[in-house]
Amino acid sequence: MLKITKNYMDIDTTTFWFWFGFVGMLVGSAIIIMKGLRLREEHRYHALISLSVTAIATISYYALARGQGEIVVNGDVVYIGRYLDWLFTTPLLLLSLLVIGLPPVQDLKMKRERMALI
Repeated sequence: MLKITKNYMDIDTTTFWFWFGFVGMLVGSAIIIMKGLRLREEHRYHALISLSVTAIATISYYALARGQGEIVVNGDVVYIGRYLDWLFTTPLLLLSLLVIGLPPVQDLKMKRERMALI
């Protein structure tokens, strides 16, 4: 197992990648915020959905990097935080695809039909 020693911290490979994922998602969230603020107000919900996904993943990776959200089953470590992350982010990603794929709402009837889909 890879050991990285710096400033008296011993970090194993898995923890390193959790920290890497945390920083990556944090940077991604910041970029989405900056880009989202440039969008017209009626299109900002796309950025909000994307930000929700990356914010949830950021929190999840932070918790995993700190050693939370893991259990041992039959001697193997299971990272529950990842599954909780997927529980929330997968529907948001599917919602994002649905919103992008649907045509713009033209009238009240179309709005009701859209709400029935979502």
